[in-house]
Amino acid sequence: METSVDLTLLLTAAMIHFCADGPKKARPVFEKALSMDEKNDQARLMLFLTDWLADRSTGSPYGQDLLALDWRSPHELFGYLVRGLEGRFAEDRFLRGGYTDYERHWLRYVAALVAGMNHNTVKAEKLLQPVVLTTGRENWLHFLALARLEKIQQQNLAGIDDHEARSQYQAQLDQFAQKLWNESRNFVKRLDRRF
Repeated sequence: METSVDLTLLLTAAMIHFCADGPKKARPVFEKALSMDEKNDQARLMLFLTDWLADRSTGSPYGQDLLALDWRSPHELFGYLVRGLEGRFAEDRFLRGGYTDYERHWLRYVAALVAGMNHNTVKAEKLLQPVVLTTGRENWLHFLALARLEKIQQQNLAGIDDHEARSQYQAQLDQFAQKLWNESRNFVKRLDRRF
């Protein structure tokens, strides 16, 4: 996929790298996608996220481009997300934004990234769980949130020394996994009915 000239395949490869291997391996693939389509704001957002996660977002040209988007752009939300990542909004105000479920899910994902960077993994987990459960597998945000949530859950689990507390947390993870499995089955059933 990485060597393809098909933009959809290229973005798929980049997203898979971002979720599975981390932003560092995804970056060159997103850069290639952006070079093939300079108006690809999704690739631009993901490049900004790779900068932000590596603590290199100050002065990022990708962030500046997204901040310049206004209400005429279908991707105006991406500029708002950049502002949130840069701490330009109080979290409660930031999370009240969004007009659609899609936008509200992105806001929760970004707030979870900020919470994770601030070492508040409990809060990050709480923010990510509803995103994972409700976005659906036809949306890249589902996989981005799921990859981040799994990483946070593993960190949380590894940080619990008490055997009983660890067992309780593992039981919570198992319950969530079952809920996710049920949502996935329901999603597949809805797809079957559509086709």
